[in-house]
Amino acid sequence: MRSTIASRLAGRRIRYARALVALGAVALVAGTFLPWLRGLTKFHGIVDWNGVSEEGDGLILVVLAILLFVYARWRTTIEEMDERGRWVPCALAVVAGLIWLIAIRKATGLVYEGPNGAQVQVGLFVVALGVVLAFAGGWLIARDPSQRRVSPLPPRRVGGRDRATGAEYSVTEKVEPGRPIVRD
Repeated sequence: MRSTIASRLAGRRIRYARALVALGAVALVAGTFLPWLRGLTKFHGIVDWNGVSEEGDGLILVVLAILLFVYARWRTTIEEMDERGRWVPCALAVVAGLIWLIAIRKATGLVYEGPNGAQVQVGLFVVALGVVLAFAGGWLIARDPSQRRVSPLPPRRVGGRDRATGAEYSVTEKVEPGRPIVRD
């Protein structure tokens, strides 16, 4: 009874984790096309900047979002993966987070330029939300306790070393009292 409940909860947890990754991917795509920065700057003039404007940051985020969505969609491959393969959504979310940091750094540089400066818009915040959701879902997928595989123990070596001669031997048959040990 208890194992059935635990397996049901583990299945729901992995479904919720995949949903978080998929929502994060959707937020990354939506945030890419929303405005990231608007306003008037001293050196650049009027700035109306989103993810696909000129730098290409948004296109990288869209590619990462597609990879995250594909990863979240095919659940059988996720459940059959080994331990290292389950960290892929986290790694993709970290890369998306680094792209977001580069974009926010460029944006804050333009915000403080000039008397009026530009204003950071909602797109950067939606991208940040997507990064957080994708990372949280990836973390839950990677750390799912029901999918942990215990590595098998190495085969136990039966036998040893003869103290008198130093030769190694292994026991190939059942040893009975009074019967000599079979040596290879």
